Amino acid sequence: MILEVENLDKIYKSNGDSYHILKDINLKIKEGELTILKGVSGSGKSTLLSIISGMEKPTSGKVELLGEPIAKLPDIHISHFRASKIGMVFQHFNLIENISAIDNVMLPLVPLKIGLKEGREMALEALKLVNIEHLGKRDIKYLSGGEKQRVAIARAIVVKPKVLLCDEPTANLDLVNSKKFIELIERLNGNGLTALIATHDPIFDALSIKNKVVTISQGKIEKEELKNG
Repeated sequence: MILEVENLDKIYKSNGDSYHILKDINLKIKEGELTILKGVSGSGKSTLLSIISGMEKPTSGKVELLGEPIAKLPDIHISHFRASKIGMVFQHFNLIENISAIDNVMLPLVPLKIGLKEGREMALEALKLVNIEHLGKRDIKYLSGGEKQRVAIARAIVVKPKVLLCDEPTANLDLVNSKKFIELIERLNGNGLTALIATHDPIFDALSIKNKVVTISQGKIEKEELKNG
């Protein structure tokens, strides 16, 4: 298994009140699997992604990713692990508007101390994979929403991660670009990339390749089902 989550709970406390966001989550994902984490806004799926990536700690339970006990690693180790092993795509892209696409894609390589020449070659390769290398020198502020999303994906895969985590990746895209995103994810998954996508977008119901759908509601996993596309 590339990911194992066991008996995971997450409780937030604020002003004396407790909010039980995730309740007894158990989830296993195999290498090369495409998993859709489905649920309405506020169901807990984004919190679960944050915990899987090591950006948040669970209140209790086990999270093991690529054989590493994510929930127990010191922050500095988690940061390095995330930089080298996990690709992340966010709802709002999180790109720097005033620098070029290729410079944005190179940013994850900085903490890995990769040289400038090699870094540009890796960034260009990632941009080619998402079919946007012709816009590599253009500043982000001049790109469309769909083009920004492709740059965000290139940035996520530039380190050749073992796992790709996507949080509501089509929320700011129109239907045409949402379909293009799905085509790209299907292609990357076909090349062996393990992907976990948190979404409430019904467009993911029409995936053309094998995938697993995990439905989460009010912080609990309701069901899991395999779909053959």
